[in-house]
Amino acid sequence: MLYAATRKKSIIDRLFDLGLCVLYDRVLNLTDDLAAAVCKFYTDQNVVCPPQLHRDLFTVAAVDNLDHNPSSNTSSDSFHGTAISLFQHPHGETATAPVCELDLSGIADRKDRPRLPTWYTNVPPDASRTRESPVFCSAAVDARNDSIALRSCPLEFQWLSEVRLLIENDAVGECMTWSAHHATKSQSPSPKCLSAVLPLFPDPSHSTAMMKHAMNIALKAVEFINPGQSPVLACDQPLFATAKQVQWTWPELYSEYKIVTMLRVLHIEMAALKAAGQWLAGSGWSDSLVHCGLATRGTAESYLNASHVKRARYAHQVFVSALFIMQRRAFAKCHPNEDVDFEAWCQSRCSSCPQFLYWSLTMELELAVLVFVRSLRQSDFELYIEALDTLVPWFFALDRTNYSRWLSVHVYDMKSLKATNPSVYDSFKTGKFTFKAYIYFFIYIFIYIYIYIRYIIY
Repeated sequence: MLYAATRKKSIIDRLFDLGLCVLYDRVLNLTDDLAAAVCKFYTDQNVVCPPQLHRDLFTVAAVDNLDHNPSSNTSSDSFHGTAISLFQHPHGETATAPVCELDLSGIADRKDRPRLPTWYTNVPPDASRTRESPVFCSAAVDARNDSIALRSCPLEFQWLSEVRLLIENDAVGECMTWSAHHATKSQSPSPKCLSAVLPLFPDPSHSTAMMKHAMNIALKAVEFINPGQSPVLACDQPLFATAKQVQWTWPELYSEYKIVTMLRVLHIEMAALKAAGQWLAGSGWSDSLVHCGLATRGTAESYLNASHVKRARYAHQVFVSALFIMQRRAFAKCHPNEDVDFEAWCQSRCSSCPQFLYWSLTMELELAVLVFVRSLRQSDFELYIEALDTLVPWFFALDRTNYSRWLSVHVYDMKSLKATNPSVYDSFKTGKFTFKAYIYFFIYIFIYIYIYIRYIIY
């Protein structure tokens, strides 16, 4: 634990002198033995699949670029490579067996320690020209509808009404925040997922060769650990574009019927928050946050760029609740005693007052982002598709070129999933398109970075 958290040789050796820890060199020997045992398992099975994963579980792969920029003045190199991760969804209380138990016998005495298989470390070069997006049409994709307004937004307005009631009564309730309100109405939490990071690659992740190699590794690992399942590969937007071009160029190997590619949801939320910041730029939104004491000037401006996702999301939650309260107060002031429909009043005000129309559209955009986040936290796949269907026009209107192009492709794939991969669609319907990982997953990433740079690059 100390080695994973600090990497400080002096601390571990000091604890060794006090009789509380093993020597630092012993820790390095143990990591070498574990790495050699894992490499031997990979070579014997002819597949790279971490042994701590379990068999017969739905598995999702993720590909991302990994950048390590050393800050030391004496550093002579950096690392810009590719990381592939595997995530598994347990079946509730059903216990499954891990892939294997590592055998360390005979490893420590061997001089020729096993290495990773060459078919894994060597990325085959590929200079083929990828194909552009084809023009397609499918009956599986329905026209855009307003079902999200009927099924989702009323739940958001329940939270807004609760906030308004608590504010007007000068009361602070336990469910005043957006997260707490929906957490009390959600179902029992799903079990935490298993996760593992495969050995890193020094090759750039955006290349066609690396993406094809990652798809081949995902196909082989998923077939070994969960036979019969179509692999699911999650990427951010630039890598998703490369993956789709690979699928369109080599459909006989990587078509949508054989492997499912999807955009990573965190990057979609970040793009949506940036789009909302672009919509609010110059409107006085950041000034209002400063004047009410919610944030300083620099912090309020950073919310527009969504440099910190959690804080930016919280700022939009506060602002949409303030807009809702002011809108209701304006309605009560204009029609204190008349029986006037609120929706009809909003439509008339939008047609006569451009400022009212602007802030009404702002509420719609912020509520659409919150509905998207709720679809992830509740693992509601249908709501996820509907929320994306609502966000796509905003990306086009605000000239978010990359996401307007590729998010449309992602929505098409998700709507066609029932026809192309029914088994994956059924798994997504049960909430397996999102995952809850242990915090140790991020510690494993840093361990892999350290070992890779120490034993391979330097």
